[in-house]
Amino acid sequence: MRTRLETLAGCFLSLLLAVETRPAAAGATFLIFPLENLSSAPALGWLGEGLAFSIARGLRIPGVEVIDYDDRLRFTEAADLPPNAPLSRASMIRIAQHASVGRLVMGSYSGTAENLQITIRVLEMKPLKLEGRITANGPLSALPQLENELSWNILAHSGLSGSYSREEFRARTRVIPNLALSHYVRSLDVEDQEEQGRLLLKAVELHDDFPEALIRLGRRSIREGNCAKAISYLESARKNQRADLETEFMLGNCYLRQNALNQATHCFSDLASAAPSVESFNNLAVAHLRNGEFSLAEQNLLAARNLSAIDPTVALNLSILRHLQNDDRSAQEVIEEALRLNPSHGILYLMLGLVLNSQEQRERAHAALERARGLGADPEKLLAEDPKKLTRIFSTWDRTR
Repeated sequence: MRTRLETLAGCFLSLLLAVETRPAAAGATFLIFPLENLSSAPALGWLGEGLAFSIARGLRIPGVEVIDYDDRLRFTEAADLPPNAPLSRASMIRIAQHASVGRLVMGSYSGTAENLQITIRVLEMKPLKLEGRITANGPLSALPQLENELSWNILAHSGLSGSYSREEFRARTRVIPNLALSHYVRSLDVEDQEEQGRLLLKAVELHDDFPEALIRLGRRSIREGNCAKAISYLESARKNQRADLETEFMLGNCYLRQNALNQATHCFSDLASAAPSVESFNNLAVAHLRNGEFSLAEQNLLAARNLSAIDPTVALNLSILRHLQNDDRSAQEVIEEALRLNPSHGILYLMLGLVLNSQEQRERAHAALERARGLGADPEKLLAEDPKKLTRIFSTWDRTR
């Protein structure tokens, strides 16, 4: 149900569309919303998100980016709107503006399993120009072909079909069965974690080459603390296609936790090259450091520090590296600088105690270790560890940085 405010905003959009006279430059980033269900068949309810999923897949060709499901939810929440709820056109525009995309895709479907009618509209965001209707009709059994036709027409009408011929683009038609896709889509909106897992497993049982379902199963395994199972799912997900950056990050972390340092290094090296970040450089450095490759660890920790000089995790790891290089004076400087900005970081005080003790500054070392204890660290237990094991990694990757 639209609110009065959204209805007024929709009217305002119509006015903008009516007076728009100058087209803006084409954008190559799409945001696709679930299609509105105008059918009377409850069994077709999954199609709204299913069509958005498959059309997004179809549009992902070189030079074209599509906001994925999780980012769409994040942008929706950032716009103070409920995720997975029906949205008015005005709300969709608000989210698309927040996401800074070039085109917004929306639409609806109606009819029955024997005769579906699907309608797509594309809104160019800079001029707020609403393109004409793109339609496809046919039975549910032909849904993959209908999705392919819709994706092709969206790209062709937007001038973004690239070097693909229509015949070549047909080869991209979805091979995941409708039933497997329906299980996957239903898992997205289920709060019960056990039921969510059951639906994802069913989707993979029906079609084992289902990267999106495998990645979600990998995430679940990580949350459950089972990195061995997560690696199995995530490696399967990237078996027949290049892994996305977040999958590489999750795999790298799992390999680190399994002490498979060469595999972790490979994942984080690819990630740091494709998307330089504090997280990728830091975690790559930790893999090198734990493998005894101090020069490579230093190179990547300094790169991480250049991106975020105040991050306590990077400072901690750099201080551990300096200590292992027998440069405790430099380690002390790194820690003291970090503590000025992070005065409640127990492990930093622990490291300060360690490097002060190595310099025979006993009283100051004792005070630092007592401060670490007061902040929840266990000096006796932690100092008995190999210093390499005190290094810390980022468990999540902030793609918004």
